Amino acid sequence: MYYGERPPLVTVSKSGTEYHTTVNYSIEESGEGFEVKSVTVVTDAPLSEEHYSMLVTALIRIRYTAEDEFAVARQCLSEAAEYVAYNKFVEKCKEVACSVLEMAYSPDYNPTMAEVMTQLLTLLKGNVSELDDAAALEVPALFDPWSPGIDVGAGERRYFGGKLYKCLQPHKTQSDWAPDATPALWTEVSADEWPEWKQPTGAHDAYNTGDRVSYGGKHYTSTIDGNIWAPDAYPAGWSEE
Repeated sequence: MYYGERPPLVTVSKSGTEYHTTVNYSIEESGEGFEVKSVTVVTDAPLSEEHYSMLVTALIRIRYTAEDEFAVARQCLSEAAEYVAYNKFVEKCKEVACSVLEMAYSPDYNPTMAEVMTQLLTLLKGNVSELDDAAALEVPALFDPWSPGIDVGAGERRYFGGKLYKCLQPHKTQSDWAPDATPALWTEVSADEWPEWKQPTGAHDAYNTGDRVSYGGKHYTSTIDGNIWAPDAYPAGWSEE
């Protein structure tokens, strides 16, 4: 509670080389004083237009955490009301930031679809790697695309040719080692519970205990690790289901 004169929109203090800018984004008269809600931004220089995004983000975080933003983005198509509410609040934050920085505010700006998608991909990037294969196949384009000249690790998934592939062994990608042409390096991600048995080319893509396959019209589960044999070639390595 502030008593006396109406508090200013912005107050600035300095501690060492840091500038602490407090924005009183909500000032409401209450009895003999004012109810104030504030957010403080710490910068290494006086607040200017270059800090616009930082200030907007600080204001957004008052109501929405990064996890909340992810939830809104994930549900924006099915929960239109929440998406609209979020964007309305963001616009309010932009208006406040512009007032603080003495910038012209325009509510007419609409981001391009490319901007929206780029920002959504950035927001979702840290979460898609945690998806299991079945869920990943629902959103394959959210995974980083395959391209030559990058280091990939075993188990890493990449988007290529409209499909999702999983790396079988660590390597540096090459233009002539595309996922669909190098079964020793990549396997297509499948949601099939009983994928067709394929002859392993080495220990890197051998079947392990619990792996399921279809073979000869029947279902089998591997009972050993490093299983490179077909069910009829080494029955002891498989359990027919």
